[in-house]
Amino acid sequence: MRIAVNGFGPIGRALALRVNGVHGIELAAINEVAFPIEESRRLLSQMAPSESSPVASANAPDELLLGGRSVAWLRIDRPEELPWAELGIDVVIEAAQFFARSEMLAQTDGGRIRVLMTGDLREGLPDITIVPCVNQEQFRPEHVVLCAGSDRTQSLCPVLFLLDRALGLETFQFAIHRPPYGNREWLVGPRPTDIEQLARVMPELARRGRAFRIEDPHAAQATVWLEAMLGRKASAGEVGEVFASAAAGRFSGVVLAGEQHRCAAGDRHSCLVDLARLHAKDHRVWMEIRYDPVVSYVERLYDILTYLASVT
Repeated sequence: MRIAVNGFGPIGRALALRVNGVHGIELAAINEVAFPIEESRRLLSQMAPSESSPVASANAPDELLLGGRSVAWLRIDRPEELPWAELGIDVVIEAAQFFARSEMLAQTDGGRIRVLMTGDLREGLPDITIVPCVNQEQFRPEHVVLCAGSDRTQSLCPVLFLLDRALGLETFQFAIHRPPYGNREWLVGPRPTDIEQLARVMPELARRGRAFRIEDPHAAQATVWLEAMLGRKASAGEVGEVFASAAAGRFSGVVLAGEQHRCAAGDRHSCLVDLARLHAKDHRVWMEIRYDPVVSYVERLYDILTYLASVT
């Protein structure tokens, strides 16, 4: 599978490093209009492990060398002019985060190329929002505008899915304390878009929940405080077993459950469930979940790409 990245910010750079050297996934092109290639190469080198940086200088001004492979470097701001078909691209990771559905469709070469959105469309809806282990089987060949939602979508959906399937989920509310990416306001709420994105993956969640988000530039990780009303009474041990079993099974790599106060910075799991801070009484449960907004989100993008490679 040949992929391209449109928008080489933190997510695009982290994904480039994640797929570097992976068999079956080749990063063939990058389109970045905001930063010159020299600056992007420097930022990419800073993100790479210092002892084994795969980033090297190239001879051509429109070329990036990553892991010994040449990656085409583009600076095109009109999506309909991007030469994805000529470059043999199969999937475009759209990390610029400011396009409408019509502009996404302009990059698909009549449906032969898929676009995977990070974040959400400025206008219109994706064909499907994918959360690995939750709804990836709902992908169909006719889906061309795909979405990974936000880091909140990827962290909360597995938790809510497991609670709903095991114990019944009546209502929920959560607050997220996280580093800022893009939006610099410290408190934004309620957040209907967060609930809307969750409901695109699990339509049954519509009108069941409320969400708040606190942006903190000093935060090293994202922390979620979740309160849920269950369909039946459950003890803390019973709720904890739901997540421990999931982490050992189908949700391995996505969910991790433990009783230690573990920092999520640099961790690839989307849901670090702190069992020591899990409390339940009658039908109500209180939980604390942590995750790295960039590292874990990029890992879910990687999961989606590997899934697409296996079914297309």
